[in-house]
Amino acid sequence: MSQSIDPRRESSLKSGMAKKSNPVRYVRLAVFRCSTISDFAREIGANRVNASRWESWGHFPYSAMLKIRKLAKRRGLNWDDSYFFEVPNDYHKDDKGGG
Repeated sequence: MSQSIDPRRESSLKSGMAKKSNPVRYVRLAVFRCSTISDFAREIGANRVNASRWESWGHFPYSAMLKIRKLAKRRGLNWDDSYFFEVPNDYHKDDKGGG
């Protein structure tokens, strides 16, 4: 017997409703303070399409993690490697101007 995804869950994932705690979005908005994916891609030296994919997936590829960590530390940004995997509990996207 194969398992299938509940159509309501699949629909919410596709529409973005399940992105409340998206680490990629958190890094873009709260750490790098980029309001658009294009700005974020430019900041980290990535392709806009790839950065958009990462945000829709909710995670970074390892090669991007290395680059982002190095850039954040070099710029003196508030950084913790846990940001790659989870959004801090005290973060509220409305407080950061993101959505």
